[in-house]
Amino acid sequence: MALLLALPLVTACQAGPLSGVPTADATSGTRPPLVVSPEAPREAVRQVPVVGGLEHPWSVAWLPSGDLLITERPGRLRLVRNGRLDPTPIAGVPEVLARGQGGLLDVAVHPRFADNGLVYLTYAAGTEAANHTRLARARFDGRALQDLQVIFEVPQRKAGAQHFGSRLLWLPDGTLLLAIGDGGNPPVQLDGALIRVQAQNRASALGKILHLTDTGRSVRAAALRSTSGGP
Repeated sequence: MALLLALPLVTACQAGPLSGVPTADATSGTRPPLVVSPEAPREAVRQVPVVGGLEHPWSVAWLPSGDLLITERPGRLRLVRNGRLDPTPIAGVPEVLARGQGGLLDVAVHPRFADNGLVYLTYAAGTEAANHTRLARARFDGRALQDLQVIFEVPQRKAGAQHFGSRLLWLPDGTLLLAIGDGGNPPVQLDGALIRVQAQNRASALGKILHLTDTGRSVRAAALRSTSGGP
């Protein structure tokens, strides 16, 4: 499978502001809502192959060097260096549950990667009868992952191989958002009820966007410990 990027193609160039795009109000500094006319020209989209030879690529992360880390859902982390796919997968990836929608999922590099070399991975772990989503981090030395640690895992174990999540997003303050799926479609159940209702259960991590520190702790819990003077 080839990794593709979709690039918008600008259909016209002009020296002034784009036609139909409102400019900021001179007095308030605010920009009025954009109203697009049905007659306005639409952007074309062109698919550009970046690299081939991948099996179910799931996520891409750019390194400061411009190289790419790519996860393959069956459980491989690949490196694209100078535009070429390294034929040898990166060593040190944890064992994953590669079933259904599960496997090796997202990859993200720490905002201070240039200093600490930390790479973060999400993946499905366990068996088809009892599984969950994990978040791990490791130091990438350019060839392999070193000192891998699981820093968060969904406490609830579920059956089936659906709805693990799990995108990662760094915030400007260096904390991390982790999206967790609701666990599956009907008739999948947990604790005698449809598992998707766990999204409304505040005591469950399923169906949530979690706010974590870069060590995997809840940001809210870490703040409470800090204000209470606890460890």
